[in-house]
Amino acid sequence: MIMRQVADILIGSGETIELEPGGDHVMLFGTTEGVEEGNAIMLTLQFETAGEIEIEVPVGVPAWRNDPICVLLSTEPAS
Repeated sequence: MIMRQVADILIGSGETIELEPGGDHVMLFGTTEGVEEGNAIMLTLQFETAGEIEIEVPVGVPAWRNDPICVLLSTEPAS
């Protein structure tokens, strides 16, 4: 699997998408507060016509923790 950063996720009118490990997902970089497994954080989603929507998102185990390839590429120590 190759991950790449994208600026937008396009969702057509009436369509839904699921964000999940191994598929489309959100990665946070440069957070100023501790993001700990088991907690929840607030995210603001921006939509072209619906405007901004704030959602609460549970913090899970980073997918790379269980993926030997991602652990090798990570700058964080493997657990």
